[in-house]
Amino acid sequence: MLIEIKGRGHRCNHSCSLANTSVTNFIVVEYNGYIGSRLVATDFGENHYGDPYRVELGANWVHGRGGNILNPINLLLQKHNDATVLPDYENYLTYNETGEIEIDLWDAYDEADMVATAEADWSIAVPHDYSSLIFNTAVENFTYGLFGDEEPFIVDSRGYNTIVSGEAFTFLQPNDPRLLLNTIVTDISHSDSGVTVHNADGTCISAAYAINTSSLGVLKHDSVSYTPALPTWKSTAIQNFGMTTYTKIFLQFPTTFWPQDTNSSTMRIPTNEETIPSSNLSPTQLISASTATSSSQPRLPNNRTASNAKPTQTQAEIMAFLAEMFPNITIPEPTAFLYPRWTLNPAFRGSYSYWPPGVTIREHQNVRAIVGRMFFAGEHTEPKFFGLLGRECLGSAGEPDDEACGELRHFELVDGDTPEEDLVTENRWPVESVAMESFGA
Repeated sequence: MLIEIKGRGHRCNHSCSLANTSVTNFIVVEYNGYIGSRLVATDFGENHYGDPYRVELGANWVHGRGGNILNPINLLLQKHNDATVLPDYENYLTYNETGEIEIDLWDAYDEADMVATAEADWSIAVPHDYSSLIFNTAVENFTYGLFGDEEPFIVDSRGYNTIVSGEAFTFLQPNDPRLLLNTIVTDISHSDSGVTVHNADGTCISAAYAINTSSLGVLKHDSVSYTPALPTWKSTAIQNFGMTTYTKIFLQFPTTFWPQDTNSSTMRIPTNEETIPSSNLSPTQLISASTATSSSQPRLPNNRTASNAKPTQTQAEIMAFLAEMFPNITIPEPTAFLYPRWTLNPAFRGSYSYWPPGVTIREHQNVRAIVGRMFFAGEHTEPKFFGLLGRECLGSAGEPDDEACGELRHFELVDGDTPEEDLVTENRWPVESVAMESFGA
């Protein structure tokens, strides 16, 4: 039997691919009460009919469409008829701390080297000096060079999660005993002969193999004990990679106070002390204030991060930002406020992984390498497409397929940088990656 430890990290359904090869003797252990993990939507506020809006707490975008290769996420969206739109990034009303700015947004961004991006890398959600220029550039080149530069936005009322739950129930039955929801893993015993998973409810499961898809944040947080402890080469590599937080804060107002005579979105260009761009979701009377943060970098006033700020303080600060944007308007108090905490959630401990500077491909290979009969999978195990959901489906290298059943090598001692000879298929890096120069590498 095989155990898949899920729920602490978003990923495509590895069990589905196993079922496609006639492997049915498995159990999926899911931390949450639903399938999908960081792909999760929730009810928020209410419309004119008293029905709640549906908002995505996690991923909203598909990164890469319209290229020579079809993004696997787009395949799933087509299969499950998920609705998307292409945002109009050239149609913004722009504000700063003094009100509306009468400038052409893109000219201003070109001159300022993309003001918001200079403050924080919006894709990786950490400042530039916290992330590897080489590997993050490679990821961008692979993602958009192969899949295309379009970024559809999910607007399906069923939620982005549909692509995960829909795939899961192609091989799981209703009330399937192989799916254990709301099951928290506390300890994993492993050896060269098998794996035993111990749960908080006192149950345990033994199997010949296990796929550990815990998020990098959970692995770094030591939320699960390992017996014996993970080897030093493994634990060191896990700690050397980063887990960031991207927070979306939602507010609903009783009336709209932003411009209604245009299809433009409303965006505030942040100062050096803040990163809270506001998007106009008219005519729903809803504002989404998004903050790209790193758990180690102050992003809000008073030296606070989005994860440790009090909801009342954060709401007051957002209201103050809006008052500066619209100085001649009395802004009503919000009727609904939603403030997710990805970093504080024990199921996730962050939003997605990033590659810090100075960390090598060998250290990444150690993150994805097998320990005994325990495999590791998830977005953090894919060196070419780490980080976001569109890259997640390609992060299955840790599961026991034809490639992984061979020896997934690791490195006992890692030093220095990444020489060219390490960029090989054994380290999950394509030899043809030099061709990515044509995509702007």
